[in-house]
Amino acid sequence: MNPAAAPLVADNRAIAKLPANPAGLGDWLRLPGNLESYVNDNFGFRHQMVAAYSTVRFVLRSPVMTRIAFGENGWIFYTDDNSFEQSRGQILRLERIAAFADMAAGLDRMISARGGRLLVAVPPNQHTLGAENLSSWALRFDGPTEYDVVMKMLAERAVEAIDLRPVLQAGKNIGPVYRPRDTHWSSLGALLAFNEIVRELGHDDWIIDPAGAYRGTMQKVGDLAIMAGVPTIFMDTGTEIALNGFELPDTAIETLDDHPSQPTYVVTTSNRAAPISVIGDSFTRSFLRDYFALSTSRLFWTHFRNCEFDWKLLEENLPSTVLLMPSERYLGCEPQKKPRNLPSVESRRLYVAD
Repeated sequence: MNPAAAPLVADNRAIAKLPANPAGLGDWLRLPGNLESYVNDNFGFRHQMVAAYSTVRFVLRSPVMTRIAFGENGWIFYTDDNSFEQSRGQILRLERIAAFADMAAGLDRMISARGGRLLVAVPPNQHTLGAENLSSWALRFDGPTEYDVVMKMLAERAVEAIDLRPVLQAGKNIGPVYRPRDTHWSSLGALLAFNEIVRELGHDDWIIDPAGAYRGTMQKVGDLAIMAGVPTIFMDTGTEIALNGFELPDTAIETLDDHPSQPTYVVTTSNRAAPISVIGDSFTRSFLRDYFALSTSRLFWTHFRNCEFDWKLLEENLPSTVLLMPSERYLGCEPQKKPRNLPSVESRRLYVAD
């Protein structure tokens, strides 16, 4: 037995603990099962056996769970949220995509009425930018993807939007823009997206030249490698961006307690430039913060929550430029899902085009 060992990250679950002394009949009845779970999770050399098992499965390209799939060149891909089907054009959920475009159009009206500006910029899936590393079974259909369709729908509704795929595709000539064993883009990919966004906003003076900031690749632990059970054996490849050559402003950050893992925050700086608000997810929460903090006076970030973000929190930070940035796999809204705490009149009008 090895009860003092730390839980193995490859388990992807909590490790059973030694049961407490039974205090009643129910505890006595559950004790045999609890003891069996404890022994199964803590017998000698278990960590080494699980790590070896996961490594063999990785080498054989046989995932230990259905949430991941192995690609070429050591890449691992996420399979949840219809990510494969979405990026390969195998699925087209028009009702969800139209609802997102309608919601964005409604937000555009509301934000403009309060002196702000809306820009939609969707971070692509890892599968979209790493398509050359997908296995041959991941067939590409000839039709449009949901990303293609939402860009067309936003244009039809006169909602300002930029397609981040071209700049990220071109950025591969500089370095890795997505991580091979993680669901996210790299720091370099995020920087290239940031530059494209601020260029669209007319803030050319905010652009950070990758030639001066990019320091090459570095080894990191990837979330998909964790799921595969090989986080430290097959390290992920990240990129290093150094901002120490820039004049860093004084900053303060306030974090709310409104999300279990990605709470809302507000960064205030000593800059005097225009404030920025971001509605996004894990692609934007930490990746873009330092880049924006170099120039903006205030950066507000809140989670997209599948179209149910808190409007009241956003409104408190208007007027500002608002970036609507759900990642591609979260693109779309269930019909009539809308931001929380909308005024009743605007709630009724959100999905009604002018």
